[in-house]
Amino acid sequence: MTNTTRRSANKVNNNRRSQNRRSRASRRRSGWFRRRVIESSSGSERSSQEVTDAPSTSATSLSSRIPFFRSFTGSQSAIPLPPPPAPVSTVPVVGEYGPAPVNPFALLDSEPSKLVFECQLAHGSKTVKITNVSSLSDMYKSIAQQFPDVNVEDILFCTVNTHKVDMEKLLSSNLALDDFIFAHVKGQKKEVTFVKKAGVLGLTVTDNSNGLTFIKRIQPDSICATVQPAIDIGDHIEKINGESMIGKRHFQVARVLRALPVGAQITLRLISPFKTGFSFLAKRPEVRPKASADVQDGCQTLRFFANGQTKVEEAPNKVLLSKINKVFEEYLGVNDDELALSIWELGKKCGDLMEMNDKLRASADLSAFSFPDELIFDMWGIVDDHKNQRLVEEQKKSVHPGGMDLD
Repeated sequence: MTNTTRRSANKVNNNRRSQNRRSRASRRRSGWFRRRVIESSSGSERSSQEVTDAPSTSATSLSSRIPFFRSFTGSQSAIPLPPPPAPVSTVPVVGEYGPAPVNPFALLDSEPSKLVFECQLAHGSKTVKITNVSSLSDMYKSIAQQFPDVNVEDILFCTVNTHKVDMEKLLSSNLALDDFIFAHVKGQKKEVTFVKKAGVLGLTVTDNSNGLTFIKRIQPDSICATVQPAIDIGDHIEKINGESMIGKRHFQVARVLRALPVGAQITLRLISPFKTGFSFLAKRPEVRPKASADVQDGCQTLRFFANGQTKVEEAPNKVLLSKINKVFEEYLGVNDDELALSIWELGKKCGDLMEMNDKLRASADLSAFSFPDELIFDMWGIVDDHKNQRLVEEQKKSVHPGGMDLD
């Protein structure tokens, strides 16, 4: 081949290469390459969707092309599937963030023995802490344990928030959680003799729920009022005409005095509360301490039940107790908050007067009082008025102890 022929052949080849380059460049400029890329990506998405919708088809196509995958898919039914993951609990584990806060009143309701009360002797002493009380008798025992020179039998009664012999502040079956207790112990013994000139002595007696009965009130212009100050408020009645009254309830002592005929001579052996020689010189301040850090609700009371149980509950309605006690005084001469509460708790579950009357007669504790029909009628009226919110709210002093008028 001559040089002229080679040059012409090279020229032709160069022209073809230039045309191919220009053709590819024009296709890129016209968007052909971009359309191919988009079509390729959309094809991949369709393939992945097909794999998701029909995994067996994809596995079949792969097994037809890959021998190893073909042998694996042939035995995949024999391979157990892993168990599904356990659901994650959103409740925090106990103790992870520390113990849950405890409601103090719920704790006190289940364990009233954790309550702590402050106490002093009424004639003067240090302040002690009283704990582990489940009844009034336990309260007296705990007080005696804190004072080595005091026996349980020496404690006549206790007052709350005052050291004075105040019969309206006696410790009873309902004790506020922030009450300060003052214990009054036995003092001077004395005997008083007088003649029963009338059927009414004019005494109101009460007890400390621990076997000791004492004088709560002396009515003016009565037989006992003429004997004052030999007979005084707060005196413990130890014996009546030689018969011991220790261990008797207030209504039992009242029956003994009522049974004495008019004109009979009565000899009372009394024990006065202990008083210091300077107790009359200065007035001690009333003590009303703040509630403890655990309990700061003065409307809560610790109630002592006759069966030895205790319970922290709302303070009893003073108006209701006052009205029931007024009926007791009119018919029986009894003034007893615990008895009034028992009547209310029985009556609020009754639908009418007849049901309340039947339950009172059938009660082992309340039937001993032999309530007359007129008294039951008046008590049902008070209970029904309170249930239907017809009682007028009144502000009255709290009457703690029980008592019996000898009228």
